[in-house]
Amino acid sequence: MNMSHRLDVTGVGTYPDIISQNSYTTDLNRVYIPFRSILEAELMTSGILALRNYEYLSNISFKSLDMEKIMEELELDENHLFSKILARFFIVVHRLVPIASRLGPNRRNELRYGNVNAYTESRIPLFYAVDRFKVKILILRNFFHTLRRNHYNLKYFPSYVRKEDKSLYSILFAEYYERMLKYFKTIVWEPTYKKKYLNTYDDVNFRVLYELHSFRQRTSVSKINYIIRGLKSSLFVSKLLFQVCDIPQPFETANGAVESLILNRDFIPGMINIMNMAYRIGDMVRLREIVEMFLAYLDKILQGINHGVFVASNQQMELNIDETIYYIGDILEFD
Repeated sequence: MNMSHRLDVTGVGTYPDIISQNSYTTDLNRVYIPFRSILEAELMTSGILALRNYEYLSNISFKSLDMEKIMEELELDENHLFSKILARFFIVVHRLVPIASRLGPNRRNELRYGNVNAYTESRIPLFYAVDRFKVKILILRNFFHTLRRNHYNLKYFPSYVRKEDKSLYSILFAEYYERMLKYFKTIVWEPTYKKKYLNTYDDVNFRVLYELHSFRQRTSVSKINYIIRGLKSSLFVSKLLFQVCDIPQPFETANGAVESLILNRDFIPGMINIMNMAYRIGDMVRLREIVEMFLAYLDKILQGINHGVFVASNQQMELNIDETIYYIGDILEFD
């Protein structure tokens, strides 16, 4: 990836305007700061997907957890930004443990399950990655629920006034990106004494992570691809961490496979394109029909994600369809 062109981050901010509240400070100190390399790996993956496809990424030997081999396959040297991200990521990955020990206390051939919650050290990397995946799906879901509730009128959304392009494409991306940027700033914040580092180009700091976060999202097509890349990167990182925990098919449910839906171009990009066209020509019947179908598919994905959390938590964490594991503030609110 060409890292020579820098995005302007003036005025972006580096930490939440209001740091509340026990829920946020707990998750900041126990999840977001110590396990930030999960976010970094996701952004790295999204950066790769901006240039290559998911099949290429799947053929890289990430499952081996052999950093030298992965760097060789990605053609990275030790000074590349992605090499530094990988090194930090693998430190966290090695903290994961399989879902169950094969030997019980009497060393008989039985399964032994431990107590697991959102702050179990050997599960936090996985739960954090899955939570980010779920947040992205929930942003899409809440956008279309809000659109339906307001009789398919985009004027309800705050970004409508600011945008010259009033298409569904444009408003959906604006609302999605604004919330993902807010989520990013909730996690990647720099204390005042680190401001001098914001202009360095060779470290895993706020500026380079912001560039990865915002990479290639200028045209209508690239904006939709930005959303898809984010979902695919979360899928990839989550699946890798599930496999480390010996859970090869975490998202499989009776309603279908999450992976096949995310990778299907007829689903998110295809259906959003149809909805955009229906909105543009004023075909409200068609728009309502596709929105209902789209929401039903998103619910299937969320059910699959919840199933993965349920399995990884030794069947101790059952999330509601719109419930997240960690604090995210008002990111999902459209009202």
